[in-house]
Amino acid sequence: MTEEFWRLSAVDVAEGIRARQFLAEDVMLSVTERIHTRNCDLNAIIGLIR
Repeated sequence: MTEEFWRLSAVDVAEGIRARQFLAEDVMLSVTERIHTRNCDLNAIIGLIR
């Protein structure tokens, strides 16, 4: 799994991207990986465009 950016608050994500500590693409990969991992149990997202 990529770094767990999904654990960060939106403010922390924005600050990290702005400070170039990490890339928006890496954040999105982390979040979409988390969705794919958890959605089977939650059934919260019907479709996800990759």
